[in-house]
Amino acid sequence: MSVHFAPARGPRKSAVAKVLARRLRQRASNDNGEPRLTDPCFAEALRHFARHGLNAADNAHKEAENALIAGDRARYEHWHAICSVLDGRLADSLSVPIRRNG
Repeated sequence: MSVHFAPARGPRKSAVAKVLARRLRQRASNDNGEPRLTDPCFAEALRHFARHGLNAADNAHKEAENALIAGDRARYEHWHAICSVLDGRLADSLSVPIRRNG
């Protein structure tokens, strides 16, 4: 004959479950600061992410670097904004002023 354990309380009402659930709620937070859902290039960053997947931030970073090398400020700012939506820390590494020709 097999022996089965039947708890006196339901698993959701146990003291251990309550403590674990409380810890999860306290730890859940966004470590990237405020959400950027109102950012004008947020939709474009999502489209870029849809095209490139997890490599999207690196791709936007490379595009911004290429624009920086070419001296194209508008293109640089565009790709920098997309990179900052996808990965703020990676975008911060791009914060280098563009030299103006002439």
